Amino acid sequence: MRSRGHRSAWLRVTIPTTLTTLAVGMVRVVSPVSAGCLNDELAGATTVGTMQPGTAMTVKEMGRRLMTCILSVKSAALFEGGKAAYARHDYATTIRLWHSSADQGSAAAQLGLGFMYNNGQGVQQDDTEAVAWYRKAATQGDALAQYNLGVMYAQGTGVPQNYTNAAEWYRKAAEQGHTTAQYNLGVMYDNGQGVPQDDTESVTWYRRAAGQGLFGAKAQFNLGFMYAHGRGVPQDFDEAKRWTEKAADQKLPDAMLFMWAIKSDPERWRGTWPKNGVHHHLVLNRPYYSTRLPLTLIVLAKILEWRASKHRSAMFKVGMGTFDHGDYATAVQIWRPLAKQGLAPAQAALGQMYHRGQGVEQNYAEAASWFREAASQDFPHAQALLGVAYQQGLGVQQDDKLAVWWFRMAAEQGHALAQSILGRCYERGDGVPKDFVQAYKWLSLSVAHLAESAKNIRDENAKVRDLVAVRMTPAQITEAQQLTRKWKRQWRYWPR
Repeated sequence: MRSRGHRSAWLRVTIPTTLTTLAVGMVRVVSPVSAGCLNDELAGATTVGTMQPGTAMTVKEMGRRLMTCILSVKSAALFEGGKAAYARHDYATTIRLWHSSADQGSAAAQLGLGFMYNNGQGVQQDDTEAVAWYRKAATQGDALAQYNLGVMYAQGTGVPQNYTNAAEWYRKAAEQGHTTAQYNLGVMYDNGQGVPQDDTESVTWYRRAAGQGLFGAKAQFNLGFMYAHGRGVPQDFDEAKRWTEKAADQKLPDAMLFMWAIKSDPERWRGTWPKNGVHHHLVLNRPYYSTRLPLTLIVLAKILEWRASKHRSAMFKVGMGTFDHGDYATAVQIWRPLAKQGLAPAQAALGQMYHRGQGVEQNYAEAASWFREAASQDFPHAQALLGVAYQQGLGVQQDDKLAVWWFRMAAEQGHALAQSILGRCYERGDGVPKDFVQAYKWLSLSVAHLAESAKNIRDENAKVRDLVAVRMTPAQITEAQQLTRKWKRQWRYWPR
């Protein structure tokens, strides 16, 4: 007959072993990956062996660990259900399921909730709430959450801007192999943002990121810059060229253009190396630019005309100086040859002189002609001016639709006054169907972008936007706000 003590030892082994078999079988149905949790937790109970005092797992402890694993499996199932709902664009269901999963400790669900609050998907957009959820996932070691939290601190979105905290979270993600975090950390050491300026550390992180996707290519390009200038490494132009060529092989535009320049003029390329790198931070998986362009793209694309291009730019500034002193005739004399050579700012400036009759006889047709020349080069100020010409019928046949078309071209490039006029066009239905959502969007953007010198226009636009909002449904206002945020995120792609 078994002794009481022996029966107790039997219970400690047999009951957990039975539970292990049932539980692991259940896990394999829900999530094969999660079975490891139970196997790890229960391994000790199934291999107890000789039952010495204090070495066996008690039934109570076994039950606690088993319950933890069952909750983990349930949390994983809720997260997967939320993912499926997200793919169907059923954001309300996604939010509900991920909240349940996140409350049970799922880092993946916490990260997902942070993203949805960040972007206003299924919930009211709330950067502070996004930060809270990112932080929960980041403290559990989720690399993407750590990176996103670094972005929020770098931008001052949902938290006060703090580059030190940004660098700290970038580092945590970078040490787990997150490429963009590695790249951003290299940038921060390069610029001395949130960390002491340290070229050697910058090179270290650029090198770790190099070659891994888009930002790996940017890291390669920046490594080329560091070698070219002997920053953090001994100066070595051949090594600089090698890294730049690697970035060009990955279709990075800046690197491709610079390699073209090298091949176009092999004797001069060392002396024309960029004096500044191209540095970026990111917003989630979308880049925004804190740009320091190496050379203008015109110079990169036409390296053989480098001196002539510099001369044109310098002469244009001389014309600006004479204009500021009221010598309009001299400004026209300086700008006209530059405009004929295709310099877009000079073309736009000359058009304005004809429009106002400054230094030349007023001629709206001639003004519109020069506006068109510059606008065709995607010069946003000229596009806005050409829109005004079509709107008012000055030098061209009045055409509201063409006016709106040119306003939109300029507005999409961030021209604040064009955004302002475009918003008014949508509000009144001039040249486009009346659309309060679009009116709200463009007026909001103009309010954000207009300079302090245009405070009166900015304040007036804010009043008009608020009046438009009174005529909108809550759903329309939410849609307009989402479109505004989307435009701002996309705008960060563009170097300015």
